[in-house]
Amino acid sequence: MVIHFSIDDFIESFRDLTEKPYDTLFSHPVFSFLQEMHVAYGAVFSCYCFGRDARSGFRLEDVTQQYREEFSRNAHWLRFGFHGMDSNAVYGDNGGTRTINRDVQQAAADYAYVIKHLRRIVGEAAIDRIPRVHFFAGTNACCAAWKQAEYGILGLLTADDDRCSYYHDDVMRKRVIQDHMLYDADAGLWFFRTHIRLEREKDEKNLYESVIHFRGPCQIIFTHECHMGEAETRKKIELCAQTARITGKNMGFPCSCIEPMKA
Repeated sequence: MVIHFSIDDFIESFRDLTEKPYDTLFSHPVFSFLQEMHVAYGAVFSCYCFGRDARSGFRLEDVTQQYREEFSRNAHWLRFGFHGMDSNAVYGDNGGTRTINRDVQQAAADYAYVIKHLRRIVGEAAIDRIPRVHFFAGTNACCAAWKQAEYGILGLLTADDDRCSYYHDDVMRKRVIQDHMLYDADAGLWFFRTHIRLEREKDEKNLYESVIHFRGPCQIIFTHECHMGEAETRKKIELCAQTARITGKNMGFPCSCIEPMKA
């Protein structure tokens, strides 16, 4: 069993690195905190990235590659993956709550764009191929396009609530909730349930017990980049990481669960 932390809607920290260069990557407040959690507790993190900021227009192609070697050296615990082109991009109906506005060709182009520039910014070793897509949305065709892409997805992280994620029907939804993960043999994709959205967790005792009592193959804990400057969010991340360390639970990426399941 592993515990994995992830951060959605990621792009602002890249802009900060570009516009206000730091002496080292880990002088930046967000990356400094992530490194602190890794050194202290062995925590591993994935940052799921937008291709552009919908408000400012800042794009991944604008990001400096000054820190590429540092990112690459730390890819064993810090990785980056696709989240969507921007905060307005919707790749599936998400159970009827969103209107699709990116077709399969656009989905393929968006993925190619994000991965191309992430490879330049952080290096190939730091690419996470089991990302969480914005709104947990993606038609069967979009997911197939992302799988077939260069550095294509091996799987996806599903919702932290009871909605149907991506192209899942009700049977698949129930299975991923019950078993915490699901392999779709037809699509050749692995799906991992997301368990904890930190900004919704108000009771530290409940959060502690959620980590203590988890018995699935991979516990997925996440937040959004806009919350990373909050002391409360950082405290929750540390509580989860510290609890995992004290109870002897491993830190890892969801991909580390795939090989044992194949065997």
